[in-house]
Amino acid sequence: MKPFTKNVLQTASHEERPEHLGHEPNRTGAEREPTNTRDGTRTKTALSDAAGQVVNRSVVFHDQGAVLAA
Repeated sequence: MKPFTKNVLQTASHEERPEHLGHEPNRTGAEREPTNTRDGTRTKTALSDAAGQVVNRSVVFHDQGAVLAA
């Protein structure tokens, strides 16, 4: 079960979600002011009872501090 849970957590957190902001990565919508754009990724570690420690290297951050959590 641990490998499955680890795979699900990593896959889900790697997904880009343009619908969250309404535009593609590192771009703003044409009709919007350039706020809350994606600001790269940071290394994050998640702990779970099922999978133990899962290191994820592509958690997406935004300039306003929001984190995309899948």
